[in-house]
Amino acid sequence: MVQRRTKIRRRDTIEAVIGAITGTLSRPQLLVLGRHDQTGRLHAVGRTVPLRPDTARQVAEHLTPAAPGHPWEGVRFSAAWGSRDVLDSTLSTSAWSPRSAPTGPSTAAVSSATRCSSSGCAGT
Repeated sequence: MVQRRTKIRRRDTIEAVIGAITGTLSRPQLLVLGRHDQTGRLHAVGRTVPLRPDTARQVAEHLTPAAPGHPWEGVRFSAAWGSRDVLDSTLSTSAWSPRSAPTGPSTAAVSSATRCSSSGCAGT
């Protein structure tokens, strides 16, 4: 008798805000995500994988340039784990949330595995 094994992927998600992007507001390449702590301070929690062109167009519709006083003004994000290279990012704000997010390999949820979908992460 042959036994079949089923692999079940577990993915935990949380809501996050888009605090910065790479690329341009009209053509974002990836999203830098943040969450507010109990005191209201915005902390970077991760970033998405590179966005597919169709997803980038959908996300771009919801992005606006950050107003003066953005909590990440002057913050530099590393380009990769253990890297001293700086990620070339643009601060932004968004009315976008996981509930209104486009579907696909780049949505807006932070994965516990630190690989994310549209709101996902690779770790910052």
